[in-house]
Amino acid sequence: MYSIKTEKNLVNVIRFGIIFPILFFSISISYLLINQKNVQLKTEILALKEKFIQDNKEVVKNEVQRVVSNIKYQIDRSNQTLKVFLKDKVYEAHAIATNIYNEEMKNLNKNDKRSKEQVIKTIKNALSGMIYDQGKGYIFIDDINGIKLLQPLNKSFEGKMFLEYEDAKGYQFVKKIVKTIKNKTEAFDEYYWYKSKDDDTAYKKLSFYKYFEPLNAAIGTGKYIHEHEESIKKELLTRINKIRFDRNGYIFTFDSKGTYLTHYNEENIGKNGLKVKDLNGKYFIKYFIDFAKKNKSGFYSYFSSTKPKDDINSTEKISYLEYLQEWDLIIGAGFYLDDLNNHIKETEESLVSEHSRMINKILVISFIVLLLLLFVSVYISQLVSNKFLEYRKKLLKEEVKYKSFMENSSDAIFIINMDGYIYEHSKQFKNILGYSDDEIAKIHVSDYETILDENKISNFILNMQDKPMHFESIYKKKDGTLIDVSLNTVKVKIDEENYIYASFRDITRSKKLQQKIVEQKVEFQTIFDYSQDGIAIIDFDLNFLKTNKAFRKITGYTKEELLASNYDDITAIEDIEISHEAINRAIKTGHALNVEKTYFVKKGRIDINISISLLPDKKRLLLTIKDISTLKMIEKQTKLASMGEMIGNIAHQWRQPLSIITTSISGLKLKAEYFEVEKKDIIICSNDITKQANYLSDTIENFRNFLKVERDNFEVSLREIIENSLSLVDSSLKNNFINMVIDIEEDMNIFCNKNEISEAMINLITNSKDVLINSVKKEEDRLIFINTKKINDDKIKLTISDSGGGIEESIMDKIFIPYFTTKHQFQGTGLGLSMVDKIIRQRYGNAINVYNKKTKHNGKDYYGACFEIIFTKDFIERA
Repeated sequence: MYSIKTEKNLVNVIRFGIIFPILFFSISISYLLINQKNVQLKTEILALKEKFIQDNKEVVKNEVQRVVSNIKYQIDRSNQTLKVFLKDKVYEAHAIATNIYNEEMKNLNKNDKRSKEQVIKTIKNALSGMIYDQGKGYIFIDDINGIKLLQPLNKSFEGKMFLEYEDAKGYQFVKKIVKTIKNKTEAFDEYYWYKSKDDDTAYKKLSFYKYFEPLNAAIGTGKYIHEHEESIKKELLTRINKIRFDRNGYIFTFDSKGTYLTHYNEENIGKNGLKVKDLNGKYFIKYFIDFAKKNKSGFYSYFSSTKPKDDINSTEKISYLEYLQEWDLIIGAGFYLDDLNNHIKETEESLVSEHSRMINKILVISFIVLLLLLFVSVYISQLVSNKFLEYRKKLLKEEVKYKSFMENSSDAIFIINMDGYIYEHSKQFKNILGYSDDEIAKIHVSDYETILDENKISNFILNMQDKPMHFESIYKKKDGTLIDVSLNTVKVKIDEENYIYASFRDITRSKKLQQKIVEQKVEFQTIFDYSQDGIAIIDFDLNFLKTNKAFRKITGYTKEELLASNYDDITAIEDIEISHEAINRAIKTGHALNVEKTYFVKKGRIDINISISLLPDKKRLLLTIKDISTLKMIEKQTKLASMGEMIGNIAHQWRQPLSIITTSISGLKLKAEYFEVEKKDIIICSNDITKQANYLSDTIENFRNFLKVERDNFEVSLREIIENSLSLVDSSLKNNFINMVIDIEEDMNIFCNKNEISEAMINLITNSKDVLINSVKKEEDRLIFINTKKINDDKIKLTISDSGGGIEESIMDKIFIPYFTTKHQFQGTGLGLSMVDKIIRQRYGNAINVYNKKTKHNGKDYYGACFEIIFTKDFIERA
């Protein structure tokens, strides 16, 4: 009775229950689509506005930054152009004076009454006429005593001594002129000078002097720096005022006092805009000038009082502003938002029209779909109802099949209740586990399940879903034997009660086989598919059995060519004996590591590093190779570069002793020719020569020891290595006015190759030397700092830093790459730091860190690159 009633209710649900959800679903979908279209319309309009503003912001920002970049470029090169201009003027005056002097002196003879003073007067008259720059520029002459010989614009200065004269900053610039005369050279100088007799203000001036030998004086000229910059500024502002972009785009500039410097309306140029108001009474120019000075750059929104192409008194405008502090300029450009509104209005009308058409179309389609769904649902529900009754009849037949299946299935099948006890089981279940029917009726899942305990099993059963699950587990048979099983489970209902239906099969044997296959697969995939090194397997007759892609790429041979060849075929003749020794050693001991030899490849010969291992089957050998041709070349090139540097250092070291020896011999010879030579003179000269000869001998010995090829490691003091390295480059450093600041705070013995560590240190010092020569103009600021500090009893830190300005962050991670260099191609090979990396990190296995740091010395801060190395007592070569 229960069954019939349930079936009738189920049939009614199938026939009519689907109609109401379809109605609800159809209406909901229509509502969501319409609402989505409304949101989409608003989103598209908002995105349109944002895109217009963003695009225009990008345009005006690019225009302003382009102008600012041009101005900064002109500022940067203004000093150089001024120097070129002054140098040309002085060279021209020097040439005129030289020609006058040569011609006049050539015409003088013993009976000529004209004197040298008349020649000087002629030169002064000629140079006095070289007035330039609208009467502001002139040529002057000062002699070696600081007496002004020529001053065309202020004759009262001529004949007066200005040697101790100080400018407005207290600088005695005339002494620089005298120094230039004494050195017989030329020089630039900056000081503060007066424009005229009536102006008591001193202005910064750049001057250039050139030694004039006939008068033992200097010819020079100068120009006020601010006047030069003003002329450049005036020219740039004229060009900026002509810039136009888009329909209403232009560049405007102000100074910080609000004066128009450029504007599309040229009548405004020169006027002050601080009192200009918009329609809201706001002094908008004053505010955006304050904004630019405070923020340096950025976008500013305001109401503009003008618009170039339209007759508009006020419109909202967004401008990008930048403050150029060097010239006190506010530079900007902007766009007008009324253009946005016009653009949006046209687009919005099109979007709204399209939106309305889409909504009408959605409503029509939704209604048609609803009718179709209702018709289909009624038809399908009738079919389902009929099918349901047919299936009910079939179920009775399935019960018979089920019992037969339980008895004859090859899988073990069991059904458990929600408490975990066996409800029903197949014949195979009891056969596999070894229990009788009576014993099975009493056992719990936990009696044969070994991975989960009873509590976890209960939780698993309670949380079991209606969806089938597949997993693996380990079961225990009655006799205690453990087996691997593959298990399928699903929750089912029997007479309205929940049960767990499960089936399993014994996969113990296949599991072991699968595990072995997986291990072999992982082994071969790891070795052959992912290794970046060349890998090959050969037999004891040296025939190739397998090779990976990397091996074939290094040798250049195809897979077929290698399989048809012997290992000796690609080995250089001179290395076959070494190769056989390594193979025999691997067969006996299991390994032969880091053997260097030469391969014949399709493109010639290459140097390789090879390791050989005996495979577990004791019948095959595994070869691992690396191409080290580039490393070999780097070592040779770096050694040649190092020897060249050492030869240069020897020349520096020998120059002073040889000079002393020459001077001593010359002095003794001169005394012998003109005076009487005493015994003590010979002894003094002999002692000096012997002392310098010993120094030369010690120098050669130091360099010979450094260049000596030693492969053994010894225990040596870090302080000794530092001092030895510095002795080899001392003269080179002094010759380039580089000062060493040594702070060997603590010392420790390390086990290493002394010459290799010295080579690394010399490369680091030489790198700093080159940077200081090229980037630090003041000789007193060329500094290299060396410091040591113990970290603990087993570690000591060495830092080598300089005052060269540091390394750019963008190339910090590239400096150890071979051939990477920031120097000119004739100044650096890019090998020095790569050899440091190879010696310290690759050869000895220690880290070398590089970063920029600030160092305080004598009350002054210096900034530069810092190389930090951590040495340990077991600093042992890993070859």
